[in-house]
Amino acid sequence: MKYFLIILILLIGTTGLYFLDKSPEPSINEEPQVVVQNPDSVIKYVSENISKLSPEKEQVGGTFFVTNITLDLGTGNVEYEDGHNAYVAKFEYKYGSEEEILITNFVLVE
Repeated sequence: MKYFLIILILLIGTTGLYFLDKSPEPSINEEPQVVVQNPDSVIKYVSENISKLSPEKEQVGGTFFVTNITLDLGTGNVEYEDGHNAYVAKFEYKYGSEEEILITNFVLVE
C-alpha cells in the first residue's frame, strides 16, 4: 500500500509537470505584432508636410488636410483632401538622426 501511494503521487506529479511545460503554440493564422518606433512623430510629420509630399497640388484655393493615417513598420497609408478632391497615398519612411522622419517614397493609389 505504501509503495502504491508513492507510485501514484509520482505518476500524478510527472503528469502535472508534463502539462505545465506545454506552452501554447502560435496559430498559423496569427500575424506577428508590428511595433512602430514612434508613430506619433510620423503622423505629425506627414500631417504637417502633406502639401509638400503630395504629387498633386491643392485645387481652387483649398489646403490639404489629412483625414486618416495607418502605419506599419517602415510604410504607411495616408488619406487626405483639400475640400474638393480626396487622395490616398502609400509612403515609405525611416528615421534619420535624432528621430528625424525621412519619407523615402510617396505614391498616390488609384
